[in-house]
Amino acid sequence: MEGGNKVEVAELGGSVLTSTLGNPLGVLARQLSYTLHKLIQQCPLHRVDGKLVDEYLGKIKWRLLIMSFWTRSR
Repeated sequence: MEGGNKVEVAELGGSVLTSTLGNPLGVLARQLSYTLHKLIQQCPLHRVDGKLVDEYLGKIKWRLLIMSFWTRSR
């Protein structure tokens, strides 16, 4: 961001967008020509220390993502 003679940075962190329609982060990504990547079934979930999350928690993650998508599309 820029204002007068000052330049500032806004760190938004990582984000999973379940939809870009009406999502301000989707609009921002298009304006800045960022490439958005689709998540696929082989998208492993990692812990903070970099190790893989066990299979049970990974399955729960996918169920939550699917339910989130289904709920938003109703």
